[in-house]
Amino acid sequence: AAALDALQQMDADRVLPLLQRVLARRDACSAPLRKNALFTLAQMKTAERDKILLDLAKSDPNESVRNDAVFYLGQASGDAAVDALEDILLHADQTGVRSNALFALAQNSNPRARKIVQAMVMLEGAPMQLRKDALFHSAQRSTAEVNKWLAAMVANSRAPLEVRKDALFFLPQRKADASDDMSALYDGALPFEIKKDLLFFFAQRRDDK
Repeated sequence: AAALDALQQMDADRVLPLLQRVLARRDACSAPLRKNALFTLAQMKTAERDKILLDLAKSDPNESVRNDAVFYLGQASGDAAVDALEDILLHADQTGVRSNALFALAQNSNPRARKIVQAMVMLEGAPMQLRKDALFHSAQRSTAEVNKWLAAMVANSRAPLEVRKDALFFLPQRKADASDDMSALYDGALPFEIKKDLLFFFAQRRDDK
């Protein structure tokens, strides 16, 4: 660890090959060393940084190392980091790593990251919990635009029923008023289960006044 600390003082072109040698190890005993090397790599501003982090997030045998790689990718808002997180979200083998990538994208200030999270809600074949988590993260932004997106999700006949019901659950809780969006929903064609929930939320609002 002391040797890795000393590397931070060296020129990046000289340090990177040394870090890559450490990060290429796969034995269990070197996991703490790889975590330290990851931290050093994350401080660097090189074109290879995000590529190496992506590889580690997808292939390192140690779960803690994989999660650290996702975390460091999430600290950057550039397109390369967003691309890497999207790759992990869509293609990683471990659900936990995919979930961390989703969270990192949800916290990312890059507008494209938010679009990726929203798109995850409708990704057929993805684990349902991951899709529901994507809906939850998307619903945390209190804007009229997100209200309309949630209302569209409720009305979307191609979305799974539980996703539509979750979207409806989030709508009345919005700081940005969603009354008009909810009223428009009631006038549309909805399954009985959703219309029943919509009536319940309307009744609650009337009782709260």
